[in-house]
Amino acid sequence: MFKRLQIKFISINMLLITIVLVLGFSTISLVNYNSLKTETLKNLNGELNGVKRGNMYKSEIGKLKNHSFSPIIPTFKIELDKSYNILNINTNNFIVSDATIEKVIAYVKSSDKDNGIIRDLNLRYKKLHISEGYKIAFADRSREITNFNNLLFTLIVIGIITLFVFLVISIFLSKWALTPVRKSWEQQKQFLADASHELKTPLTIILANLKILKSHKSSTIQKELRWIENSNTEALRMKELLNSMLFLAKSEYSEMSTFHSKVDFSDIVIGKLLTFEPIAYERGLIIKDNIENNLFLEGDSTQIKQLITILLDNACKYSKDNTEITVDLLKNQRNIILMVSNIGNNLSDEDLNHIFERFYRVEDSRAREQGGYGLGLSIAQSIVESHNGKIKAESFDSNGIRFIATLPNLYN
Repeated sequence: MFKRLQIKFISINMLLITIVLVLGFSTISLVNYNSLKTETLKNLNGELNGVKRGNMYKSEIGKLKNHSFSPIIPTFKIELDKSYNILNINTNNFIVSDATIEKVIAYVKSSDKDNGIIRDLNLRYKKLHISEGYKIAFADRSREITNFNNLLFTLIVIGIITLFVFLVISIFLSKWALTPVRKSWEQQKQFLADASHELKTPLTIILANLKILKSHKSSTIQKELRWIENSNTEALRMKELLNSMLFLAKSEYSEMSTFHSKVDFSDIVIGKLLTFEPIAYERGLIIKDNIENNLFLEGDSTQIKQLITILLDNACKYSKDNTEITVDLLKNQRNIILMVSNIGNNLSDEDLNHIFERFYRVEDSRAREQGGYGLGLSIAQSIVESHNGKIKAESFDSNGIRFIATLPNLYN
C-alpha cells in the first residue's frame, strides 16, 4: 500500500513540476521568438525607409547560418511597378541570385498579405504600397531560427536535468513525508492487535463463567455467586480498558473535551498524596514530598488529577517493598516541574524509549497481576502534551526510575 502511495505521490509531484516547466519554458520561448521577430521586422522597416546599414559578409541571401550571430540582419529590397515589373534592386552587397528574385516576386504577387514568411527561401518579407507600385523588403531568418533553436535546445536540456533533479528530490521527500504515515499506520495496527488480545482474555473468562452458570440451571444465585462476581470483575476491567482506549483515541484526534481554567497544581498534588498514603502503607512504602506552594497552571483540573493518579499508582505498583517514593513539585523559570521517583526493577534504555507506548509493559506477567494494561503512561503523556508540556522517564542510581513532567506556568 505504501509503495503505491509513494508512486502516486511522486507521479503527482512530477506531473505538477512538468506542467510548471512546460508553461514557463513555453512563455520564455514565445517571448524570445517575438523578440527575434520584432528585431527582424525592425530591420525590414529600416530597409523600406532607406536607413543606411553597415556591410555584411558576401554570402548568398538565405544561406547565412555561419553568420547568424552578426549584429546586422541581412536584408535586401526590391522596388516594383504595379504590374510587378522590377524597377530597382538593392542587395546591400549580399549575393541574391536571379532565381531567388524571381521566386520572391512570384510569391509576393500570389499572396494577398503585406507581410509574411517565405519558408522555402528562409526569408521574412514586408510589402509597402507606393505611388509607383510596391516596395518590398526581405530579411534573412537564419539568425532568428538559429537563436530560437539554440534557446529551445537549452531549455530542453535544462528541463531534462531539472526533472531528473526533482525526481530524486521527490523520491526523497516521498519517503520522508510517508514516514510518519507509515509509523502511524503501524501503530494503529499494533494498537488494534494489542486491544484485541487484551479484550480476548476477559471475554473468554466471562463466556466461560456464563457457560458454567448455564450448566447449573437449578442452582441458586448464592451458590454460583463466585462466577457472577468473577464475570463482574472482568466486565469492569473491560470497561476500564475501553475507557482508556477511547481517551487515547480522542486525544490523538484532538476531540478530547477540556475545560481550561486556573488550576492550583500544588493543592491537587497534596490532595492526591493523601489519597495514596494508605495504599503505600499497605506495601510498606514511604511517600516523601517536596511541594512548593501556590503553583498554578492553565489546564483541565480533571485531567491533571488523572495525570498525578497515574504516576503515583505506577510508582506504588512497581516499587520494591519497604522503599521510598519521592514526589517533587517545583518551579523552574516559566515551567512547573513534577517529578515522581521510586525504586523498582532496573530498566534498560530500550524500556525507557518505549515506556510511553500503548500496551507496553516492562514486566508483562507482573503487570497482569497488578491489573495493568500498559495504557496508563500513554494517557499521562497525552494529558501532558495536551497541556503543551513534555514528559520523560529516566533511571537513577541502580534501580531507580523517575518520571518528569514539565508544564508551562502562566501565572508567575
